[in-house]
Amino acid sequence: MIAPEYNKIYGQAESMMTAVKNGVCGYLDLKNGIFVPTVYEEIICIGNDRLIVRKGEKHGVIDGNGSEVIPFEYNKLRAFKNGYAAAEMNGKWGYISEGGVKVTLFEYDYADDFCDGAAVIKKENVFKILKFK
Repeated sequence: MIAPEYNKIYGQAESMMTAVKNGVCGYLDLKNGIFVPTVYEEIICIGNDRLIVRKGEKHGVIDGNGSEVIPFEYNKLRAFKNGYAAAEMNGKWGYISEGGVKVTLFEYDYADDFCDGAAVIKKENVFKILKFK
């Protein structure tokens, strides 16, 4: 049994849970006995033992052990779809791969999630479809 040291605990998926203590979040993996400390303002489980987290004003990705996988350099970071995530940096959107590689320039005013290999982007008031091969 987990000691009642959290203000709130809620499930994300199966045995994975977010724990909140004094306004910051941590992560509990009850199946594997892994506990990530409560140091994040937001945690989103994205599968494959990865979590999008916000620390201060920046988003990044950690693994289930709390190790940084993608640096905390994004103002906003959406969930990965079809291997890519839309990310916002310095007021402009672009895309990164699951490995954290920037796969486009950060030049879009808007960037939607990928669906079936394509995403809607907006630049200079013009919407277009972006496709990756």
